[in-house]
Amino acid sequence: AEVALALILVAGAGWLVQSFSRLRHTDPGFAMTGRLIVDVRPNPQSVRGPDQTLAWTRNLFDRFRALPGVTGVGSTLSFPLRGQLDGSVFVQFQGEAFDPVQPMGARMRLVSPGFFDAMGVSIFGGRDFTSDDRQNTGPVAIVNREFAKRYLRGRDPLRTAFAFGYPNVDARTLRTIVGVVGDVRYRSIAEEAEPSFYVPQGQFPFPRQTVVIATKLADATALASSVRKEIASVEPQLAFDVDTVTQFVLSTLVRQELGMILMVMFGATALVLAAVGVYGVIAYVSTQRLGEIATRLALGATPAQVFWLMMRRGVGLAAIGVAIGLAIAYAGGRSVSGLVYGVRASDPLVLASATLVVALISSVATALPARRASRVDPILALRGE
Repeated sequence: AEVALALILVAGAGWLVQSFSRLRHTDPGFAMTGRLIVDVRPNPQSVRGPDQTLAWTRNLFDRFRALPGVTGVGSTLSFPLRGQLDGSVFVQFQGEAFDPVQPMGARMRLVSPGFFDAMGVSIFGGRDFTSDDRQNTGPVAIVNREFAKRYLRGRDPLRTAFAFGYPNVDARTLRTIVGVVGDVRYRSIAEEAEPSFYVPQGQFPFPRQTVVIATKLADATALASSVRKEIASVEPQLAFDVDTVTQFVLSTLVRQELGMILMVMFGATALVLAAVGVYGVIAYVSTQRLGEIATRLALGATPAQVFWLMMRRGVGLAAIGVAIGLAIAYAGGRSVSGLVYGVRASDPLVLASATLVVALISSVATALPARRASRVDPILALRGE
């Protein structure tokens, strides 16, 4: 039982380690190194209305761009992976009827000009937003590749307009697509990007925003103090934290990392218990069969033959436990494969590694009492019997 439990927990630990490693190396759709993020908001008592909000934002961005080493500045209302609610809407393309049975859903996200550049998100067609995209100019939008792949069906995105709304599409929201950008994972690193479109800050002003500052400095944190000074000079009463994008993304994986560590600890504990159990069984058997072992040795059996006699006993017990554990681990892995990122119950690497580890520990636990039994003095043992 201990061997089977150990294999199940070791396999579980292997799956979580594999899952965490794949999460760490999954591309979220944006660059992480050399970037700072900070949440800012103008004082509502002194900055009111869209025009003042945009002016306040431009002033702050100009200050950031003037800092040595800064290569890009942009902002968004909801930063990826933060779990903030985005606008979930239905879209309807110009000249097409709305289908209530199979509506086209998308996420609406608000960003400033320069956001994609600061985030390292590639523009695959068209253009980025500019300061000329204002409330008195033609409404525009940028869509991600998932939006284009799922809904545009091979049409030219840059000659397409759509309206949006929820629960009904409002024809007055018609916007022209001016660009296509790469997919960004917003909900979590483990979840694929959803169809999304972006609206410029100039046409949809938002005071509260997360600013992204890209730098060519080797250590982005070296820029943090300068960023704090510039914010304090513009908004002295604002409380804020400056963080690196890398640290933030890693912080979103804390739950997965904790689960992995706990499972590794459980697996290690189960291995110890399995080793103690196998050791105890073989030690007990060798004690009970001491007279038989002494007789074998007295009749000419070699210590090696006695050693392998006891080893076969221990390995046989371990093999039964491994077989049971493999079956349960495989079944359990299939049931949780949809809950753990990148895990397949039939992954031969994880199952083989778990089997190898458990078999090795069991063999060592068997070898110790088997070796002791093979070195018994037959005369003393028979005299004791």
